[in-house]
Parts: sequence; C-alpha cells; structure tokens
Amino acid sequence: TQHEIQIENLGMENVSPLYCYRRFGEALALQPDLIVYPITPFDLEQRMDPVQLARRNDTNAVFSKPAIQYPVTWLKIVQQMVNQSRAVLIAQHFLFSNSETFVRLYLRHGDKADYLRQPLTPAWETRFSDMSLILADMAARSRCAGVPLIVMAVPSRPEGVLASLAQRPPHTDPFAFNRRLREITAQVGAAFVDVVDEFSRLPHSEQLFYPVDQHITPEGQ
Repeated sequence: TQHEIQIENLGMENVSPLYCYRRFGEALALQPDLIVYPITPFDLEQRMDPVQLARRNDTNAVFSKPAIQYPVTWLKIVQQMVNQSRAVLIAQHFLFSNSETFVRLYLRHGDKADYLRQPLTPAWETRFSDMSLILADMAARSRCAGVPLIVMAVPSRPEGVLASLAQRPPHTDPFAFNRRLREITAQVGAAFVDVVDEFSRLPHSEQLFYPVDQHITPEGQ
C-alpha cells in the first residue's frame, strides 16, 4: 500500500544546536508524525553562548546570533581568499583523495578534530554536556506533544576514513562521537538511528564523501 509522505525541512546552515532548539516550537506546530534531528560533529563545533543556553526556554529572550562568531583576522581573510582559488581547490582534491593523507592532515586541526580522539578533551566534554541539556528539553517537549523524536548522527568524512583504515593513528576512534550521542539520546528517552555504524560496514565508505568540502555525495545520501 502506498502512502503519501510530506517532509518539512527546517534545517539551516552553520547554526548551533541551541538555535535549532529555539526553532523547535515551529516543528511541533506543524503537528508532525515524527521529528528527525540529524547532528554532525560540525554542529557541536559551533560555540554556544552559556548565557543564552541557560535562557533557552525563556520566551522573552532575544537571540540575535545563531552562534558565537569567530573573530575575523587578516590571516583568516587571506586564508579564505586562497581557499576560494580554483587552483587550490583542484590541488586539495587530488591531495585529499588519498585517504591516509587526508586523515593525517585533518588530525592536525586540533580542537576541530578532537571529537575523533580518546579521551575527549574538556572542550568536547562541555559540548556534549550542553548537547545533553538541549536534547533533554527536546525529548520532554516531544513527549508532551505525543511526537516521537529521532536523533541521527550523520557521519563525517574523517569518521568514514578512520573506520576504513586497517591501522588507525594512536588514540583515535571513529565511533566516539556516534557512541556519546547514542548514550545521551538513551538518557533523555529519545530514539537513535545509527548511521555511522552502517557507513562503516560499507566497502570504501570514505569514497561516499567529497574530498574537499567533505559533504556526503549523492551515492552516500
């Protein structure tokens, strides 16, 4: 039997989980049959204002920024200009197409890549702690509305590459982010869809991502 399915995409680019939570009421107002909340490591990387986080349920609070903006320096401007060069893009494509080279360079990013390392750094522990507060409130509001909440960890290319390597760099774990998110989801009483584990079971899963911007390819989708 065929059934018509309507999907409403309320996703936004480059916003923190806190900003997503502030729009959660919009999702519930649609009276959906379920809500799927996909989360990537990049989402947690977005820094959240502790004051705004504490006031997340204050309907009178005005959140002027989706996330705290990183300071713009002349070095950052030059880096952006270089990265926009087509020659650099092509060079990066061929360089990052080698999985081992890509993951070696990616792990040099420090905090950005620390979600792949064990044990987690205090900064990432704080990110997961903040995420647990937001998911707990989302799950509570979903239960009150009678709408199932499904949390889905979306795999990143570094996770896919590390999972496919026969020998991984010391103290790295491609499933660390996925595992912690699963634990938090279970604690707050929401459902969890394990996409990262499914990706790791596919042969050459690292090829399901674009080498440079690291988004999932159509085949990966």
